Amino acid sequence: MKPQYLFFWLLTLLTTGSLAQTIRRCNNNPGVTGPNIYSTIQAAHDASANGDIIYLEASGTNYGTLTCAKRLTIYGRGYFLATNPNGNDSQIAAQVGNVTFGNGSNNTLMSGMLVEGSVTFGTSVSGITVERSYVGSGIVFNSTCTGTTSQFANSCTIKQCFINTNGIAGTCGTYENNANRITIQNCILNTSGIGNGGNPIAQLNNSIVSNCVVNTMYRVSNLVVNNCLFYSSVYDLVSTTFFNCIARTNTLPAGNSNQNGIDFNNVYISNTVNPNIPDDRYQLSVGSPAIGVGINGTDVGAFGGPNPYVLSGQPPIPIITNLVSPPSGNNNAPLNVKISVRSNN
Repeated sequence: MKPQYLFFWLLTLLTTGSLAQTIRRCNNNPGVTGPNIYSTIQAAHDASANGDIIYLEASGTNYGTLTCAKRLTIYGRGYFLATNPNGNDSQIAAQVGNVTFGNGSNNTLMSGMLVEGSVTFGTSVSGITVERSYVGSGIVFNSTCTGTTSQFANSCTIKQCFINTNGIAGTCGTYENNANRITIQNCILNTSGIGNGGNPIAQLNNSIVSNCVVNTMYRVSNLVVNNCLFYSSVYDLVSTTFFNCIARTNTLPAGNSNQNGIDFNNVYISNTVNPNIPDDRYQLSVGSPAIGVGINGTDVGAFGGPNPYVLSGQPPIPIITNLVSPPSGNNNAPLNVKISVRSNN
């Protein structure tokens, strides 16, 4: 029995308390067939009802793009799996292209995903959580940008994510007509593109940003920013307050335990500029000036605070750490399987 199929059985056990839920499997490997198995993530979505679960299984073939118009729970397998192995399950990921959350997708959870393209939040969506996911081309909050009648995403959460390029931003040039009440926690906006103007947090309103690694922040209004590391600068701010943040340049407002002009070569385990290096390089080094200087004595950066970044974005569902199984069985000689699992909260 392959670990990924055994994992599906474990996931089924966890969801049997809600009879309305159906688990839809994405698997496009040759020869894999059966009920509720789909070769693309869009096909799994289209077959789903509100409240269903979609689980993406290991594959070397991309599962395509998704336009989400339903309230779903979507689990991937994480990313950088070969670099940060976790258990004896296959280290092959499950990749998708672009993901768009549109009307009807409110309160969707997407966890442990490897998104090669971008994640886009449509106008007026709310309550969506994207966690422990890799996003290759940034997170975009669309808005109609029409003054007092502008429509924009609100009350959404981005946490424990690795954003490789283009950052997290709204689409309006004005301050007041962008995404509202967004929470961004323990994210790494990969600063390997430093010097090229990439990876900002920009054009958000009335939002909270905490324990993030960011290149720059600009054109935001009424934000509270805590325990963050800034490689470059912050500018064009309206009513935005920083607490216990650290910057390489002299850019943060004075006071509130902020620190400017810190040598980032002493902050991380490795600060070599290499766009292909994975997420573990952003862990704090021994003696880092970011250790223990956050709010309530926590560490500054993605690995600090109450919800630290999880290497490789392993979703918060059981992980198989050991599997002993004969190669086959039948009615006269059933399979005797021994497994060890652990939670990954």
